[in-house]
Amino acid sequence: MIARFARQRGLEPSAFNRFIRVSRAFTCFQLTELIRRVPKVLTTFDPNVLIVTALPDLFFDEDVRDREARASFEHALEGLREIAPLPISVAVFSDATSYKTKRRDFLQRLCKEANEVVKVEARPGDELSFTREKSEVNPWRRTMGRTVPTFVQLIQQAAERWKKFRRALRREDQPHFDRLFVRVRCYTQAATYQCHDNPMEAILLSIALDQEKRLYAIEKVLQNAGVLCEIAARMDSRPLLEQTGDDAVADRQESSALPFD
Repeated sequence: MIARFARQRGLEPSAFNRFIRVSRAFTCFQLTELIRRVPKVLTTFDPNVLIVTALPDLFFDEDVRDREARASFEHALEGLREIAPLPISVAVFSDATSYKTKRRDFLQRLCKEANEVVKVEARPGDELSFTREKSEVNPWRRTMGRTVPTFVQLIQQAAERWKKFRRALRREDQPHFDRLFVRVRCYTQAATYQCHDNPMEAILLSIALDQEKRLYAIEKVLQNAGVLCEIAARMDSRPLLEQTGDDAVADRQESSALPFD
């Protein structure tokens, strides 16, 4: 199927595969775990649509105790709720109506959580009929595609806006500038959840956080090598003035700082 779609669009199947990630679950527990991992995957992969199949079908397995199946299903729903605010369309395909099980309420719960529910039926002549049973589309999101750019796209737009600044930098500084915007992508998930009105603030905070992590790693290496103590000893080590009750800042809590700060 993928090869056919690729040929229809004039692409090599290998090139088409780069736009798709496939993970298969054989049990309800595996499916729940895959759903909960989606936000982490989105930090390195930027899809338009997430397709989930066999939900809640896999939870109808009679070899799984009812209590365990219900607990796992609740965790799967929690995972879908975490994905819902993200700028990605989610489509769930199920054949649950063909099962005879006491857990049919799982499908009702799932439909209640969904914005849209479409019933697909087979007709003679290999035709399909589509009946919309529920439609509560969020006006801020579309069923197909996005209404807002992803954080990765916002990073690209910010880099484009600062192109003149980059051009004015020295040649040896330009690679460092480029790495700032590359490292920001490591914090896509957190910035997406924050969903701040000003994306540049999230970008700058991500850069600052990344720099803090890298500095801390360097400090640990120097400390283990015994170099950091020597550097700290050479710095100004005069004691702070003792606070008295008459001081305006006497009741303020001092911020904890490392001796080499």
